[in-house]
Amino acid sequence: MWSVTPSRSDITTPTTTRYRGVAVAALIVALSPFAGLLGALVTTDRHLVTEDDVVTEDQYVTAVSSLVEGTIDGDLTVFAGSVTIAGTVRGNLTTFSSGTVTITPTGRVEGSVNGAASALSLQGRVGGDIFLAAGSVVIEPGASVGRDVILFGGSVRVEGTVNRDVRGRSVRLAVDGTVRGDVDVATTILTIGPTARIAGDVLYRSSADADIAEGATITGTVTKLPAQSNFI
Repeated sequence: MWSVTPSRSDITTPTTTRYRGVAVAALIVALSPFAGLLGALVTTDRHLVTEDDVVTEDQYVTAVSSLVEGTIDGDLTVFAGSVTIAGTVRGNLTTFSSGTVTITPTGRVEGSVNGAASALSLQGRVGGDIFLAAGSVVIEPGASVGRDVILFGGSVRVEGTVNRDVRGRSVRLAVDGTVRGDVDVATTILTIGPTARIAGDVLYRSSADADIAEGATITGTVTKLPAQSNFI
């Protein structure tokens, strides 16, 4: 079960806007190889799963904003301006957001987080991987990722715990938390802070030397490779 908070546009939606919503919903169905098995399909201004709600199937959402305070017992695929997970998604979270995706300290995604967003703020827990293109990514102190973090974008800061590798391409990468695998990145600026704990190797492509603070612990080797002219 889920709740949708209506707004004026829910009641008096212009024809063109309504058709756009239908078109996006149709596209999701068309792209799914299991279209006949789709769960709940929601098109609205504000998507809301309240604290007491339990959705017992996958959800496919197009909305201005999405807030999950309860439980989705499946996957959540969401096209929205902003996405906030304060409850539990027991499957994967696939998001395409023009705003910020926030997983609060009480938020849990038991699967992986995939897609693209303007920004990601992880304060809670992701059980699987993070595979994301984003302008800004922050893994806050106390947050954790069960497997790998693979990122493409602007500024990345890791202050929480990543249980395997950190990989990808970013303009800036700062590690001041725990990485239990390797760091393997291409970046303009790499900073490893004094409370960083990296159990594996650090391999980076950059035109500048990494700034590694005293107190940082790197169990493996640190290797710098030449920067590639093609950032992607």
